[in-house]
Amino acid sequence: MAKYITIRTREEYAKLQHLPFNRNYAYRVDLAKSINQWAWFGVILLIKTDLITGKWETFIVDGAHRAETASQLGIPFDCQVVEIEFKSIPEIVIFIATVNCSQLPWRIEEYVRVYSYLGYQEYKTLNQLTVSCPFPISTVAAMLYGFRSRGKVGKMIKHGEFCINLLDETKYTINLSARLSKYGQMGTRMVTSLHYVTSQKNFDEDKFTNAYIKNYKCIKEMVLDDYTTVFASWL
Repeated sequence: MAKYITIRTREEYAKLQHLPFNRNYAYRVDLAKSINQWAWFGVILLIKTDLITGKWETFIVDGAHRAETASQLGIPFDCQVVEIEFKSIPEIVIFIATVNCSQLPWRIEEYVRVYSYLGYQEYKTLNQLTVSCPFPISTVAAMLYGFRSRGKVGKMIKHGEFCINLLDETKYTINLSARLSKYGQMGTRMVTSLHYVTSQKNFDEDKFTNAYIKNYKCIKEMVLDDYTTVFASWL
């Protein structure tokens, strides 16, 4: 269900809230030119919820640039208020990601940024760890959650269900990979294999480091999907 409203003045526009984790909205010259040339088009999408700020407010979830530009031009614009009673923050996040993917789908990084802003501590930890290392956020997330779990973790991140099971182990793997990088840079497949191998009872860092130095050039030329068997053979 939905209802439609028309925003005619800056005062009315000021009553609409922008999502606090999506501040990248502004007057755009290209939109102004298009609006002035072709007249206003496109409906701005709104939702009402008390889950984000703790009080009932109306948020722009799609069309923030268009709304800001039209408002500054003094041109009325139509809004569609989606009458959905959201029951949780993840439900809102998934909805926003869905309506904002007409050009490009949300990446994992965007979900992590949103949930971090909304106070999800394990997403904050994931974000902080990723900033301090050269590996993609999906790789770090998979290591934090558990071995061989990349596909599952992606879905959990989107739905606000991501949890950390191997924080100390992941920090150790990232630090070890940094020490090893002076002998040869590790890729994502290498570091996930290293993460698994370091969990083995017979793992010896000095022995592994010596083998890494000796064999790096050879394994780099292999371009394997999984280096676990090779790394395990060095233990």
